[in-house]
Amino acid sequence: MTTTPSLEETLRDLRESFDQSFAIAPVVEGDGLEDILAVRIAGDPYGLRMREIRGLVATRRVVPVPSRRPELLGVAGHRGAVVTVYSLAALLGYPVDVAPTPWLALVGESEPLGFGFAAFDGFFRARGSDLRAAEEHGRATLHVRSVVVMGNQLRRVVDVPSVLRTLEARGEDVGSRKET
Repeated sequence: MTTTPSLEETLRDLRESFDQSFAIAPVVEGDGLEDILAVRIAGDPYGLRMREIRGLVATRRVVPVPSRRPELLGVAGHRGAVVTVYSLAALLGYPVDVAPTPWLALVGESEPLGFGFAAFDGFFRARGSDLRAAEEHGRATLHVRSVVVMGNQLRRVVDVPSVLRTLEARGEDVGSRKET
């Protein structure tokens, strides 16, 4: 004689199975995958690691603020908060662009900052082995330590923590809205 589990037993088993699924580390296939946002900065192809940013926002408006820092574009509203916006092009050494910034990569820990850039080309996933040292390709520049090939195009990958460290070293308060 076989007995069928009661509804309570079935629910308990399903609950335990569900809870156990969070206790097991996710399996990383191959040599690890890196999620990359493909962007254009001053017309050049770049990438931003998804794990280094908090989000991507299509800006409605950046309001200029007085500053001695040419890379500080101003502030923008996002989800009821004020976000300080910097020109990613200027932070990477390009001339300061006064054109509107249609895209923001939100970065930072406690309170986000916005790194404005000109164009969003899409999202892709690269194998860890596809990322190469920028020096190997003669592409090492300020805040770029690696490159990745997407399709037939070589993209410099921005080292966001390096950019944040530079802002902090210059006395910028990257955790609040104050400006020096």
